[in-house]
Amino acid sequence: MTPESELCNYCTMLDYDKLPKNVRDFAKLLILDAIGVGIRADSLESSAVVKKGSSEVFSGRPECVVWGTGELQSISYAAFVNATFVHSPELDDTHRQAVIHPGAPIIPTALAVAEYKNSSGKEVIEAIVAGYEVACRLGIAMNNHKVHIDYGFHGTPLCGVFGAAVAAGMLHQFDAKELENLLGIALSTASGSLQYKHNGAWSKRIHPGLAAKDAILATSLAKHGFLGAAESLTGKHGFLEMYGVNADPDKLNTNLGKNFEIVNTAIKPYACCRYIHPMVELTLTIVGEHDIDPEAIKQIDAFTFESAYNLSKPGNRKTHPKNVVDAQFSPQYGIAVAVIDRDVLIDQYSQERMNDPELQTLMQKIKIHEKDGMSNIFPKEWPASVTIKTDSGTYQKSTKFPIGELENPLRKSQVIEKFDSLTSPRLTSKHQRKLTKIILDLENILIEDFSKIMQEI
Repeated sequence: MTPESELCNYCTMLDYDKLPKNVRDFAKLLILDAIGVGIRADSLESSAVVKKGSSEVFSGRPECVVWGTGELQSISYAAFVNATFVHSPELDDTHRQAVIHPGAPIIPTALAVAEYKNSSGKEVIEAIVAGYEVACRLGIAMNNHKVHIDYGFHGTPLCGVFGAAVAAGMLHQFDAKELENLLGIALSTASGSLQYKHNGAWSKRIHPGLAAKDAILATSLAKHGFLGAAESLTGKHGFLEMYGVNADPDKLNTNLGKNFEIVNTAIKPYACCRYIHPMVELTLTIVGEHDIDPEAIKQIDAFTFESAYNLSKPGNRKTHPKNVVDAQFSPQYGIAVAVIDRDVLIDQYSQERMNDPELQTLMQKIKIHEKDGMSNIFPKEWPASVTIKTDSGTYQKSTKFPIGELENPLRKSQVIEKFDSLTSPRLTSKHQRKLTKIILDLENILIEDFSKIMQEI
């Protein structure tokens, strides 16, 4: 049996009623989180362009809801737009060791296909758990954190298209052989570049959308008998060989059924690149505990791992971000806005907020340093240390696992609070409670019930 066969066979054997309770419960929290982020993202400048462009090319029966709009569109349109929305505000979930955002491509794909098929909530949860297993295990096996640095590929769409395809295939009741063939089709669509960093481009935002759209196309082709590549993940010209850095195919199936990767996924509390979160969290803790006045700060030194340190360069661009994407990927900006606003959410990432002279002044006092010991332990840990020097004293904090990780989780109440905060501009309190209830009770509904509520927005 090939590694691909073993993985696909495992996915088809997943049964909601046999999944551990913590897996089932956390899957529903991730769905709630993704939908909350997606609803809020409809208001972003790039989202209007995404919808307008999509309406010109994605035709088909209007049967799947676009989050935050109440509109029904084609399955491809809905999957592409919703997945793009989930990723755009930089608030989507993150798998620490795979270094990907699995929810953005997988959850919108699963829900769009489920609307198309009128699947049960249990089937949706099974499909999403399977999708996370595949995408996250691929990220781990390919050493994605090294791929980012050495090659400049973006692991979220690279791995995400496989996870999204498996989720879609599961909802189409594919058997193991059909799933394996589906992976062979998805292989030809895997793509994503980090070049967006050089000018703060919107292109990263559509990466999960493209993966979701390609996953749905690949599934449709497979359903009708299209032949995909064999050994798509481990072959001579397969995914790991072509995209990985010192890839380890054995990691695809290590502890299958014992270690569910979905529960190793973090929910993000801050609207910036996950690499920056440890530094932001420590900054918020220090300024909160000591009630630090920004004007009293002499210098802030943040020590972190290589991938996070690389985001601080080029220094002039990161201390003078030209656009929102620049700011989302600037440690200096994240730390500065944490000090002044004591919050790092969507409202902190606007052109108007970025132009604040007080922020500009404080960013000049922030120094980001790479620490070898931290780089060596990443991505097993995501460590950071922050020191703030003020007129009255010096304060320091360190962490190994930023909030949201399995070792330092957000409580269920905090995830619901995040959902409410994100959706309050669009939803009434009554509607928020109705939507939260149906998602957290997903195993007892048909997806058409979810779709009806989403159309009321």
